Amino acid sequence: MSCFERHAEFDLIHDHTGLLGLAVGASLATPVVHTVHGPLTGPPGELYERVARLVQRPCLVSLSLAQRRPRPDLPWLANVPNAIDLDRYPFEPHDGDYLVWLGRMTPDKGASRAINAAQKLGLPLKLAGKNAEPAEQAYFETHVRPHLDGEIEFLGEIGHDEKVQLLRDARAMLFPIDWEEPFGLVMIESMACGTPVIASRRGSVPEVIDDGVTGIIVDEWDTVDEALDRADTFQSQAMRDAVERRFAPQGMVADYIAA
Repeated sequence: MSCFERHAEFDLIHDHTGLLGLAVGASLATPVVHTVHGPLTGPPGELYERVARLVQRPCLVSLSLAQRRPRPDLPWLANVPNAIDLDRYPFEPHDGDYLVWLGRMTPDKGASRAINAAQKLGLPLKLAGKNAEPAEQAYFETHVRPHLDGEIEFLGEIGHDEKVQLLRDARAMLFPIDWEEPFGLVMIESMACGTPVIASRRGSVPEVIDDGVTGIIVDEWDTVDEALDRADTFQSQAMRDAVERRFAPQGMVADYIAA
């Protein structure tokens, strides 16, 4: 909280700390812009509404317009999509023979749906992600471990370089979420590597994916075979170009400066 204690030294404070930062910032003379990183459904949204009553001017930045939908009347200032450092995602696309899933081991991230899709397609699946909390471990033991057979493989948590290689060498990334995802960085990471995304029509997905160019948006995962056939026709360079055009740091910085 040192920046809040020293607020008089700054023209503006850009806060990413959550509700506490928003509440403290509301009492300062220095303008505070607060980026909302999480969902606004349920209790988090209710808390944001309570704290926002202390705010005298628009100050909230969303990551997607979908993120705002549960609480459209909050004091929104701007919508600024996330960006990635493209220098950390070298563009070396390969023709892959497996599918990939990245995320937390929770029902809303859809590891079990990814497994079902891979089995339906008869393709190997590599899963990687967080499996540390008791609820995550319980989900993993029930819905993932019974399917690990060599074709379905769990890699655990992996480093950045390994993640880039995993995405680069995949045929497609599966994003079968079952919640209102505020953004979903793994989608643009995959596209930056030239790998198409097959994703549920939930949350920010229609804003992040250019359907038919950088990925396929599905309403029913029973049609995943058709989606994969379409994704196979995509040009890797078009995916990379889309990320450079829409999700480069320069664009994100320009949007924040404008706000």
